[in-house]
Amino acid sequence: IVSAGQIIGRGYNLTETLADVTAHAEMLALSAACTADAEPVAIRYTEKAPFADGKRVEAVWKAADTMTRFVTCRSLDVALDQSEVQALFDAKNLYVSAKGFFDPKQLNDDRTLSLFGGDNFEIFVQAEGMATYRQVCAGVKEQVYAGLGRAEAKDAGVTCRVQRGSGFWIANVTIPMAFLGISAPKDALVARFCAMRNNVSTYGRKPEVSSFAPIRGWDYGLSELWAEAAFVPRL
Repeated sequence: IVSAGQIIGRGYNLTETLADVTAHAEMLALSAACTADAEPVAIRYTEKAPFADGKRVEAVWKAADTMTRFVTCRSLDVALDQSEVQALFDAKNLYVSAKGFFDPKQLNDDRTLSLFGGDNFEIFVQAEGMATYRQVCAGVKEQVYAGLGRAEAKDAGVTCRVQRGSGFWIANVTIPMAFLGISAPKDALVARFCAMRNNVSTYGRKPEVSSFAPIRGWDYGLSELWAEAAFVPRL
């Protein structure tokens, strides 16, 4: 798909790869074009620590863009329980604060669920020029997983602290820039970025997987479908 002389969406026939009868080339190209048409997410530099004792420092997070309007994967319906994700960075770390809303009257607070089987947020980042994406999964029990592509990356240094409130939970995640394979940029650095939520909070309802960037299939490693993000350096 071309707009103003530039390719803004490519698609390939992935019906068999994704086991999804809707994953035809033209549909994936349209999904990619919709993502490309959006304004890039700004991930801004911070001079002040955004977390203190595992909690958000709200005065610092006022400077961050908010990613919302999460949609369900494949069907692209508006998620029943919405989410908000913000991101900041400094010379050492990328900081992500991911907030998931739910109905507190229907909370399924099963502490025995595994990281990927329970409530979690997943963050995907692939900086421009990098061959492999980075994946971080942060769970409601403060579990973390770090991956380099599809392979687990041990000793990545990723941490997660969780805040809870009535009708929401927040994963406050610290990701070393060294793990992402990038240095704090002097000029704006372009990356592909995706935030996803696995929501199993509500009794009597199937788990809901939603994302900030529209994802048509279950192969979340297709970075061309993610949102564009710009690491905005200190002015």
